[in-house]
Amino acid sequence: MKSQTNSIEVATFRSTTQTSGHADFERETIAVLSSLKNAISCVLIHLGGIRRPTDLEHLLQLDRTLAWQLIKVSETETPLENATIIPSLVSMERFAKAAIRLGVPAEQTESMLDSCREFENLVKRQAGGRVCFNSMVSAATMDDDWHATERQHRRNIFRGASHMTGTQAGVMCSTVIHRRGDRPQFCESLMLSGFVDLRVLWKIDAINVYRSRFSSRALGADFRKGMQREPIFKERGTTGYLLSEFCTGPSPNVRISDGADGWILGDLLNAEIGIPGESTVLFGSCYRNVPYPALTDRYIASQSQIYIPVKLVMIDLLIEPGLFPGWLPSACVRVGTSMTDQVAPGSEERTLPTRVELERIGTGPALIKEFPRYSEAVQTTCSQAGWNIKNYENWRLRLEFPLFQSMIRAQLSHPDLLSK
Repeated sequence: MKSQTNSIEVATFRSTTQTSGHADFERETIAVLSSLKNAISCVLIHLGGIRRPTDLEHLLQLDRTLAWQLIKVSETETPLENATIIPSLVSMERFAKAAIRLGVPAEQTESMLDSCREFENLVKRQAGGRVCFNSMVSAATMDDDWHATERQHRRNIFRGASHMTGTQAGVMCSTVIHRRGDRPQFCESLMLSGFVDLRVLWKIDAINVYRSRFSSRALGADFRKGMQREPIFKERGTTGYLLSEFCTGPSPNVRISDGADGWILGDLLNAEIGIPGESTVLFGSCYRNVPYPALTDRYIASQSQIYIPVKLVMIDLLIEPGLFPGWLPSACVRVGTSMTDQVAPGSEERTLPTRVELERIGTGPALIKEFPRYSEAVQTTCSQAGWNIKNYENWRLRLEFPLFQSMIRAQLSHPDLLSK
């Protein structure tokens, strides 16, 4: 787990300002699409004012998709919304020929084709092709359709990354639990993290499946001197980080080691391929003498880097009642985030427009259908540490098919920070 001292991320995903170039692109695209829409509408009026795709399909013997596209584009009130379904010039020429056979004036269809050619020129000049153009124009609205498409792209990236890296997992889970410490101005934290249904696709000697630390990203950070980290089961030494009771049996072969810059790392060794190698691995650690965030950063955050392709990432923050009263939730997905204590250049670190929320879902550990033993694991770990979390506030983030190598951040912030 990392905290940042130099930036606060609020759940705002679109820039509040637009470059003049992007605004010019939108204006030109709207103008061209409006002209095309009007030209298609005029042809349909000459055909008797057809409003249903099935009627147009049967009347002109068009394929169903083309008929639907033409009606949809002609009826739109916001041209940008249907920019990604504009028929190709070849399809429009087929429509024009069929319309002429039914008595539509040639000059009317030619005007429509001129508008279509203008659209094709716009696409080539601004984007080089339809694929890039569709991304550019859909980003102008960020509507439900855009987010549905964005999710599908993330799913496709998951499949490709699985193939290229030779690994994938069903769930990546991360749970951070905060309570007051034994001393004033300090608190304590329990952390659980791991993978459910981790599968190896080809032979790999070692796969990193656990990494955890507290740190500050300020230059010259000292990794919070005086803070203590220990495994949940202290009597087992470093192997006590592995919660073997909730892992795939027999216990997976995991090597625990101290990495550079304050990291504790766990590597899965010599995993089997296919179903015999499908693993659930879960780890836990306890941090003591943590500076009370209300007196320092005035926010708490949990970050999960997607370094194994995964179908679902799930982050829980469980907070002792009254520990951070009135603090507000936010969440984001970032790319280019530095995993060191050197702040990433602004030109490298960006927030993506992926829909993600940190939501309060009740008190105590909550079920995860993809990991039925999750709440039992959290409760057992807390009991081992002597914590009763029955009434702790539970904040949860869920995101399907997170972008490979992105950073998912869940945060609670003091209201004063968000008002600045």
